[in-house]
Amino acid sequence: MSSPAGARATARFDLPRTIPVTLHIFDIAGRQVQEFPCGLLEAGPQRLSWDVSALPSGLYFVQVQAGAATGSGKFVVVH
Repeated sequence: MSSPAGARATARFDLPRTIPVTLHIFDIAGRQVQEFPCGLLEAGPQRLSWDVSALPSGLYFVQVQAGAATGSGKFVVVH
């Protein structure tokens, strides 16, 4: 599997109400490598996608921050 230019990762989640959302991307050492302020998102199911082609190969963690609530997941980039 490879991550060509323009490769993307996607996070899916539900929001109980309209709220500001930010994605934080961390490397395996826990360092934040990217941050994406998504702005005010409407209540309901959400799908956010971001470009991962500039990240080195490795395991990453995504944290979705919606107000005081957070959710997390992981993804792998392979070049």
